[in-house]
Amino acid sequence: MKIGLIGGTFDPIHYGHLILAEYVRESCKLDKVIFIPTGLPPHKDLSKVKDSETRLKMTKLGTNSNPYFQVSDIETYRIGISYTIDTLLEFKRLYPRDQIYFIMGADSLFDLSTWKDYQKIIQAVNLIAVNRPGGKN
Repeated sequence: MKIGLIGGTFDPIHYGHLILAEYVRESCKLDKVIFIPTGLPPHKDLSKVKDSETRLKMTKLGTNSNPYFQVSDIETYRIGISYTIDTLLEFKRLYPRDQIYFIMGADSLFDLSTWKDYQKIIQAVNLIAVNRPGGKN
C-alpha cells in the first residue's frame, strides 16, 4: 500500500490542504492520505496556536467526507515537542510493509536542513514536495 502523510498545524484545516492532499493522492496513486495535526510544533509560536485536541477535531471534521483521508492523533497526545522524524519512524514501524510518502510544501523543502535529523527524514521515507500558492519556487 502507498500511504501519504501530511503534517501541519491545521489551525484551521482549509480547502487548500484538502485540495493539495487529493491532488497528490491522485497524481502519485496513493491508497490513502493520513493527516497528522502537530502536537507541540517546534517552529510555531504556541501562544498563537489552538490546543492540539481542538485542531485534531477540526482536522477530523474537515476530512471526514473523503474516504481516502484519515486523521492520526499520533502527535496530539505525544509529550513534548513533535518532531517530524519521530512521527515518520513511528509510521514506518506501524506500516512495515507499506511505502510511506511524506507530503510537504516546496517552501518547506527549502528549509528542510533546519529540521531535526533531516538526513534521517530523507532516508526514511519518500518525499513529495508540491508548490503552494505564495510559497517559494
